[in-house]
Amino acid sequence: MRFIDHEDVLRTELAELRNIAAAIRRASEYLPEEDPSERRRLRLAVYLAWVRLRVPVVQRNTVVVVAIVLAALSMLAVAALAAAVAAAWVDAASFAVIECAAVGAGTVVNRRRAIWIALRSPRSLVWGSTFAIPFLFAGTFLLLIATAVIAGTAGMLWFRLAAEQQPAAAVGVLFGCLLGLGAQKWMFVWIRALNHRYKYADRERPLDSALYWLFLTTARCYQLAPHWWYPHALHAVRRYLDFLAADLRRASVVHRRTSLADWVIRGQGRRDGAALAELVERHRFALARVRTRSEYLRICDSLLSGVQSLAAGDLEELLAHQMAEPFVPRASRLLRRFTPALILLAAALLIPVLPGVSGQTGEGVRWLLLMTALLSLVPSPELVSGTVRTALDKALLSQSEP
Repeated sequence: MRFIDHEDVLRTELAELRNIAAAIRRASEYLPEEDPSERRRLRLAVYLAWVRLRVPVVQRNTVVVVAIVLAALSMLAVAALAAAVAAAWVDAASFAVIECAAVGAGTVVNRRRAIWIALRSPRSLVWGSTFAIPFLFAGTFLLLIATAVIAGTAGMLWFRLAAEQQPAAAVGVLFGCLLGLGAQKWMFVWIRALNHRYKYADRERPLDSALYWLFLTTARCYQLAPHWWYPHALHAVRRYLDFLAADLRRASVVHRRTSLADWVIRGQGRRDGAALAELVERHRFALARVRTRSEYLRICDSLLSGVQSLAAGDLEELLAHQMAEPFVPRASRLLRRFTPALILLAAALLIPVLPGVSGQTGEGVRWLLLMTALLSLVPSPELVSGTVRTALDKALLSQSEP
């Protein structure tokens, strides 16, 4: 058996190209009637955009294999960290075995469909490259056998634990199950990171992904027009738009062209993506408020004009009505949100232990700062926050008086 069967890879690549071309042709049939030459030009632009942004079969399968290994190692590392933390309440070795059994059980439940497909027809799970097929067989059998063996060992260790240690072990079981049930998310995180790092930056253009996904979203929007009032129809289109907006804000193509030292260029790329994402978000919000068929069709026509502008490369017309706010990274927003509360929490822990602060006064200051930190997280009006603080001040003052 060869490591990579190049003929098999070539057949898979050609079949994928034909399938995508047929899917684009079928999707274009849902668009309104227009000049046949214009429709062919639009289909060609969308098809070439997909060809440029696609991930080759060999790289895709290699990334899947590597992501499975990295996801397993990451989950085991988190489980080991939890076992080290729980060593103060329960035997660390027993806790680790019980937790690993729970992780394996959760992973089997989470990936049950993929495991069933791998056992029945592994070639349908991972296309192409031959080396992935025995890996899937080996990985599937190893997961099932290891889970069964570790689960049996964990059962024996559970009954050997003291009664006061079993609640901590039960928490480990719950944590391990939750960790295993998120196995697919762990894989997707690594797949996205690997594709982001190793994808060809000189082939994909910044707006290829936007053109391809906006075209599919628009076609889907027109396809669901006869059932525009159905909630599932609106949810389907809004999910497409939500994915597209998130992809535009990441500006991944600009990131692959630059290094960390080019943070100014990356910031400008994110702002450019935020300008387009704002337009997408506006259509997503409008779909949630649509009341008549004519309103729904106007939104579809607006999306179609965006597709045509992207295909023609006319960004001036596309951005004529955008009102995007400056892009702020999620980490910065979270830091700005929680910084006051963290500072107040640190002050509540440090001030009562300072020299010269009496015990009763320190406790009063601690509770005042803790309540203030809590109120800083609640988006309540200033009147409510001021009332709570005044009442707390009066209560603490009355306790401090002899």
